[in-house]
Amino acid sequence: MEMHMNVHEICRICLREVPLIDILKLGAKTSMWMSDINSYFKVQLTFDDDKSTSLCKRCIGKIKTWRKQVERAERCQFIVDYLDTVYQKQIVGGEIKKENEEK
Repeated sequence: MEMHMNVHEICRICLREVPLIDILKLGAKTSMWMSDINSYFKVQLTFDDDKSTSLCKRCIGKIKTWRKQVERAERCQFIVDYLDTVYQKQIVGGEIKKENEEK
């Protein structure tokens, strides 16, 4: 039994032939998607690719989840940086100033 696969109609990441979304047809968001695909999957898509430039919904979902995790990590890092700044301001002579300590 022969199996034929059209390399232009498969998910570039997982090779599924399910309904696909062509990344190059996302308008203004295309560059962002191309960059995220490269960052997350280490797959480089180009505008003149002679291979599939489509992803399945499952792989697109993985990138959306990853984006949310990155955004959360950025927010958490902001809080950590703030808390560190506050902590550093409380250090006096190498020791933490106690709130009850008299001046």
